Amino acid sequence: MEKIKLSEIQFQNILNQNFDDHFWYFELGRFGEPEKDFVDNEFSTDFYNSGINLWKKYKKKIAEIMCDLDKKVPQEWVIDLISGDIRNFIITIVTLLVSTYSIELSLAIPLVALALKHDINKFCEEI
Repeated sequence: MEKIKLSEIQFQNILNQNFDDHFWYFELGRFGEPEKDFVDNEFSTDFYNSGINLWKKYKKKIAEIMCDLDKKVPQEWVIDLISGDIRNFIITIVTLLVSTYSIELSLAIPLVALALKHDINKFCEEI
């Protein structure tokens, strides 16, 4: 499996603390809707709510990759990656999402950002 390459801007966006859940839900909805209909020169799609629905859909899939679902804790390799260079963690999770579930990079980035924003330990506990 070839690792995905991310630009410096993509890394900075994922790690930017000013981008809250609302921003990432919107981004997820925006990139998760391949066909957007225009109505009166505006998008008719509610990107924010679409993003929330996509997050709910993929949250479990992300947990299957990152968490020990029986113990509700992060997998050991996830802890090892997080304690090192966070970029390696991001690349690994993005690569696994893209290759395992055949999703676009434009969806994987907001999904990983949301998982990081939710704190990995809490994320695994809540699944």
